[in-house]
Amino acid sequence: MLKEVLVSAKNQEEAIKRGLELLGIDEDSKYNFEILEHPKRGLLGIGSKEAKVVIRYTPTIEEFVSEIIKSLIKEIPNSNFSIEFNLNQNILFVNIKGENIGCLIGRHGLILKSLEFLLNKVIKVNFDNFKVVLDINNYWKNRTLFLYELSDKLVKKCIKFKRKIEFLPLPAHERKVIHIYLSKRSDITVYSVGTGKDRHIVIEPVNNA
Repeated sequence: MLKEVLVSAKNQEEAIKRGLELLGIDEDSKYNFEILEHPKRGLLGIGSKEAKVVIRYTPTIEEFVSEIIKSLIKEIPNSNFSIEFNLNQNILFVNIKGENIGCLIGRHGLILKSLEFLLNKVIKVNFDNFKVVLDINNYWKNRTLFLYELSDKLVKKCIKFKRKIEFLPLPAHERKVIHIYLSKRSDITVYSVGTGKDRHIVIEPVNNA
């Protein structure tokens, strides 16, 4: 996604400096510029012209995502935060660490998942073949570990007593985590039942378990 600004100043250096400030980048960023008009002093101030420069800049996906997140969180009072990025091939893992941003997580991470969905919609328009996985204060990482531990506990109970065990209702993205986690087991059958908010996972021992 290309960004560009047209800047006028008394000389080329000042025009570039102003352009970088408007774009929110520094001199170390990868940008290019085009001089449209060189400055002209004129005679006794008459006929003088300022330098006109176009600054062009294409942000990386990390910079693009960072800009969106900062514009969102700045509306939350006392929200000191930092953003961690980990790019693995075409998947960008993003973890926002900070204070007073728990409101962006929601129950079972539903607000967090909605933000991730919207962020990926924007990414798709501006970057080809990239996906963002969003986390806040490692919530989703810790929640996933909890779902793994819960699954292990209920599977153990299912095998021990040789009976069907039902999970409590969970949102779709959490059920998906459990389904994937248990998919390699050959001693149980895993499926979901119910509709809407009542949909939940059921596990049963196979006949020869």
